[in-house]
Amino acid sequence: MEHAEHHAAADSSRKEWFEDGQLFEEEVLEEGHFDADNFTPGSPSGRKRSAVNRTASEAGHGAAQPLPESLFKVTEPAARQPVIEVPVSLSEPPFAAPSHTATRVVPISEAVLDDETPFNVLPITPVPHCKNPMRPPKGTHVLPTEDILGWDSQHPYILRWARILQQEHRHSVVFHCLRNDSSPQNLFLLLCLQKLFIKHLPNMTSAYVTRLLFDPNHESFIVLKTTLGEYEVVGGCCYRPFLEQRFAEIAFLAVWGTQQVRGYGARLMDYTKERAKQLGLTHLLTCADNNAVPYFAKQGFSTEITLPQHRWRSYVKAYDGVTLMECVLLSQLNYLNVPMLLKAQKMAVVENLKQVSASHIVHPGLDARSKKGLCVRDIPGLRHQAGFEQQQRRNSEQDRAEKHVLHAHLQTVLEELKKHECAWPFLRPVDTEETGADDYYDVIKNPMDFSTMQERLDDGWFYVTKEIFIADFNQLVANCIEYNGKDHYITALALKLRRLFMNIV
Repeated sequence: MEHAEHHAAADSSRKEWFEDGQLFEEEVLEEGHFDADNFTPGSPSGRKRSAVNRTASEAGHGAAQPLPESLFKVTEPAARQPVIEVPVSLSEPPFAAPSHTATRVVPISEAVLDDETPFNVLPITPVPHCKNPMRPPKGTHVLPTEDILGWDSQHPYILRWARILQQEHRHSVVFHCLRNDSSPQNLFLLLCLQKLFIKHLPNMTSAYVTRLLFDPNHESFIVLKTTLGEYEVVGGCCYRPFLEQRFAEIAFLAVWGTQQVRGYGARLMDYTKERAKQLGLTHLLTCADNNAVPYFAKQGFSTEITLPQHRWRSYVKAYDGVTLMECVLLSQLNYLNVPMLLKAQKMAVVENLKQVSASHIVHPGLDARSKKGLCVRDIPGLRHQAGFEQQQRRNSEQDRAEKHVLHAHLQTVLEELKKHECAWPFLRPVDTEETGADDYYDVIKNPMDFSTMQERLDDGWFYVTKEIFIADFNQLVANCIEYNGKDHYITALALKLRRLFMNIV
């Protein structure tokens, strides 16, 4: 379980212990703290708020205020901080596979989250090992599940999630829900959010934004980020919950341009979903313009509306040029720790695959220096696992005779091609200095010419079938067309050679 925990009191007693891969903390605080799993955000009644010393004209991006103590109220004294696995030694990159790296479990607030240090997320629940996996043959070894999945830090979405969690536990970022309850602090924060929406939602008039944002029936989740010791509003989501209809309509959502692509928008939506679940809602609806559709699609929204029309038709505002999208909320899912859930699911998939697949079994590698060639069915582990049936082996003398006939035919074809009057541009690899085609090897990733085909034919092992020889010639023609274009005279020469090739091959 993830918690954005903020302490308002300096004097506290703390107990810490590990259980099921997570660090538990229990504190006795004079002022309390904010618990993201048991929070009661947006409750305007009964909260004393510090007075705002700045005027409304000072509100906006860059205008910051100390957070009131009301943001840190808690409903439960116990909190959990996510933990991750990191290498014991951080001074010897590059790091090996997870199973070959000594790791330790640390609270996420103490972890080093840079681009070079790997880490693994612990699954939200222990995943049992496969009871009846396919047994490895002699001479092979089994690849552990953690090595199959690799380090979790290689996935950008997990890295963003971990960094935001770290910022939350270090109190540099706060996600808070509020509405217009006429308190000075909330009015100031709403003014900051108003400026953000007007700046980043140019299609919405300032009057319309102001009317909805300050409507007491609307709630807003905001992102507060510390700058030089003070907090400022860097993002927000305004929505209208319809409690009887059990859905909410998202009106505005934006993050300051300087703070985008850091995961704040996704985290903001996760908090909004948790707040909606707390209110007993089952769906989120929004009218997204063309620029917002990809974002909402990533957050689990779909253009397929499953909510019965009688529950939303009279409540959702109609706009021109927008797409109505819906997100179905899952009551059993904590949206704040989705990466931990996905880790458990991926591990479960790998463990179950071990019963029906040999993908976890590693065979000895092939000798790359050998040029004798190898039949596909003789590759270790491939014959049975990839569906190759055992075929009756023919005697080696017959195999050698057929191979000799094939190579003699291919040599004849290649000689005919090289003697043709149109073959001169394709006899050798392209010389960029001689031809002036300086960017040739930037454009053509798989160059081919007759000398390369001759080398492969002389090796005696590359062209085990005629189809491979044909594929190389087709690659030569395709490269010519791609670089020179269909109307170039060099392309005309290549097409003449192709007609000859098809007649003699």
